Amino acid sequence: RIDEYAMGDVMARIEGVELSTRCVFGRQGTEALLRAYTLEGFLLGVDTDNKQLVPIVGRIKSPRPLQ
Repeated sequence: RIDEYAMGDVMARIEGVELSTRCVFGRQGTEALLRAYTLEGFLLGVDTDNKQLVPIVGRIKSPRPLQ
């Protein structure tokens, strides 16, 4: 089945750091999830062994060599 949901920008805060991120608004009572877009914005990864968020190094890749 195909469902449609509203989308928009919201402010997210993790450990005192706040930034704008995209949000898909689910039905009332739907569990909130942090997905890749928001985690990458905060430069965070997931440590599945310890069930916690961990800092990651941000990288910018260029499709061609800079001159």
